[in-house]
Formats: sequence, structure tokens, C-alpha cells
Amino acid sequence: TCTGTPSVCTEACTASVAGDAVGSARYHNVCYAYFSPTEKLTWTGALASCITKGGSLAIIDSATKEVILDHVTSNADAWIDLSDADTEGSFKWVDGSSLAYSNWYSNQPNGGTGENCVLASYYDSVYEWHDYPCENTYDYVCQITDIPVSSSASSATQQPSGGGTTEGGGRRGGGAAPSISGRTSQGQQSGNSG
Repeated sequence: TCTGTPSVCTEACTASVAGDAVGSARYHNVCYAYFSPTEKLTWTGALASCITKGGSLAIIDSATKEVILDHVTSNADAWIDLSDADTEGSFKWVDGSSLAYSNWYSNQPNGGTGENCVLASYYDSVYEWHDYPCENTYDYVCQITDIPVSSSASSATQQPSGGGTTEGGGRRGGGAAPSISGRTSQGQQSGNSG
């Protein structure tokens, strides 16, 4: 069974990509992984942690990705990739792309120069965005490329779709049709069908 509105079907993230994520889901070869460390992180610390894991903070640029975010966090507050730290009032994703989709809570953003980072927050039974001081500490969601090696690949060298070879167990390839995954803990599927 798929989850949310709009209905979104996901796969389990590769355990090596999800790592110690509390919840994760792969959608279109991107693993959205929710981390809830004992010591919460500032927005900058969360971004650095995601980069260390091979990704970035999650870019939520569609209602579909919002459903995934809601699913992997189970309604917990979490930093996402959005900020207006460079130019006040001009929210952009870290990759420089402008805001085409947004899910602001009523009267948000409202923080002026003191609140430049965006927290996806479950407030009044609704999951929406708030601008908060970047120095506050919260959980966070990373997005990490997660292209599973085809189950038919039996060696360290495989044939990518473009014709050349990817050595060292390369992680190229098209994604399989999406299916459902449950919440994960320590990179293992829990069996919960969402």
C-alpha cells in the first residue's frame, strides 16, 4: 500500500546509504533519510552531516516529496535544505535553485534576519514549514543518491545503460518500479507496510 496524498510509493533505501537513519525511503533513486541524533544539530551542522554521508539536506520541491518527508519523519520536526541566509526574504535551496514549491505555515516566513533556516514542522496537526534561527538544534532529513546495483550484476564491473563500463561496483542504472517500504531503524526494513 502506498502512503499519503498524493499517493506515493517508495522502496527501502540501501542499508549502506540509510546508515543509522531512524526512517528512510527511496524515491526515484534518492534516499530520503531522517536522522534523530541524541545531540540535535544546528542547520549548518545538519547540512555538514548530510554532506559527510554523501548527500545534502533534503530539497522538498513538490507535494510528492512533502509526503515522503512526512512519512520518514513520522511528523517529527526536521531541518530541510531551504534558507534565506544569503539574501533576506529570498529563500533558495543550497544548490542555488529558487523556490518553485512551498508549504509554509500560516504567516510564515516571519522571522526577518533572525530566522534564516527552514524547519519542516508538525504543528496544529499539519506538517508545514517555519523559518527558525539557524543556531537552533533539531533532527534533520538528508537526501542521498541511492541507485541500487542490479540483482543480475554478479561482478565488480557492470555495463551501464550508456555503453561504457562502471568499475568498482559502480552504482549506475535505472530504477525499478517503485514499491512500498516501512520505517527503518539502523538501516533495516521494519516490516511495517506504511
